[in-house]
Amino acid sequence: MIFVRLPSISVLDVLGKDAARIANNLCTADVVTLETGQGREAFVTDIRGKTVGHVCIFRADDGLRMIGAGPAAFDSVGTISSPNQATAIAAHLDRYTLREQSVPEDKSDSLVGIVIDIPTASRCESPLAEIAGEAKSTDLRSVSFTLGQSTPSPFSGNAYQMPWWQGGAILLIIEPGATQVATDYLISIAANEASMAEFHRLRIENRFPWFGVDLDASHLPQEADRDQNAISFTKGCYLGQETIARLDAMGQVQKNLVQWRLSCPATPVVGMELKDGDRVVGRLTSIASQDLPNEFLALGFARRTHFEMGSRAMGLNADGTNVEAIVGVSE
Repeated sequence: MIFVRLPSISVLDVLGKDAARIANNLCTADVVTLETGQGREAFVTDIRGKTVGHVCIFRADDGLRMIGAGPAAFDSVGTISSPNQATAIAAHLDRYTLREQSVPEDKSDSLVGIVIDIPTASRCESPLAEIAGEAKSTDLRSVSFTLGQSTPSPFSGNAYQMPWWQGGAILLIIEPGATQVATDYLISIAANEASMAEFHRLRIENRFPWFGVDLDASHLPQEADRDQNAISFTKGCYLGQETIARLDAMGQVQKNLVQWRLSCPATPVVGMELKDGDRVVGRLTSIASQDLPNEFLALGFARRTHFEMGSRAMGLNADGTNVEAIVGVSE
């Protein structure tokens, strides 16, 4: 039973009666068919089919809420800064819509995110326990909640199923002033606070990319290898759809985000190139320690020649030691 306080989270509300239709025209998921409380993972794309943002989109009574990686990211060295994708998505929406149709509101700086695992969610009061199940990117759920009603300091917010961790994760979105109250409540039900390093270890095990760390606006959605989770090939037209559909039909994506298993005596560095002979065949984007000494797990891009499980490559650490890398998935 664990929980993690996120240093930042991107939260963009898209309000108005046309919010779902507008978002549907600019993202890879079918969000028009969502009912209140339902959500889906999606890439927001530009006219070239490149990735403006990677979010989970939830239907609310007054529009949509888009949630994703915040501007304070984290790698093996520590906290790093990256662009706030909510800002970029809001500007993107403004560029292609009229304010009378939908209004984007960036709530990233006014809300706080706490992630809890499924065992912790199961111990919470209803209705949070009701969504304490495995999160599927194509069928996510959200609920409003009030917890700690039997205590002097109850707190309220919204909870969202997120496909970040194996087995599922629940994101609590609350007001900043309720952070300590929420932390005290979670500790009272026997949850332990974990670090951001643990958060990222769990998402790396689940092969979930973090926007601003593993992918950015230079990447095509299919390069994240989330087609089944976040791309609908039957929803109809949207911005950038021609590029994405052509790649699907021709199968010509040249690089994919894969999971690398690493063996080396020193912690490998983010950005390390991996080679097969003299050819660069991969690059590491996120790295996490494992229980065994000298063993690490990473996300990183691989060229077409190294998409398959068991593909091998070598890297070189800053201290001159070799890094053995094998494409694989967590068991």
